[in-house]
Amino acid sequence: MAVAGGRLWAADKCTARGAEDPDLQHRYARAREDQAERNAEQLVALSDELNRPGVTMEEIRGAKLRIDVRKWIASKLLPKKYGETPDAVHVNTQITFQLSEARRLELLERRRKALE
Repeated sequence: MAVAGGRLWAADKCTARGAEDPDLQHRYARAREDQAERNAEQLVALSDELNRPGVTMEEIRGAKLRIDVRKWIASKLLPKKYGETPDAVHVNTQITFQLSEARRLELLERRRKALE
């Protein structure tokens, strides 16, 4: 449900109306951003709830689930800010040299002598 023009609209009507109303599109996008920000802010509060003696594993599991759900929602609403990023980016930096046979044998001989 959303409020537009002083009226309460269902989501399907907002979508249809939003297609023809740029102001509503902007307000809707802003509301979704605000929702993602609120979810992200709640993460700290949820984790702080467990900072007390006598916390049970069941409470920890419940809080972890609530935190994970809010993180997931924030990542879908604002993927550029809260979305998953790859842990590592693989870049191929292999360089190939072409050596003459004489130079290759010389380098192999130098290596053998250095290892002795």
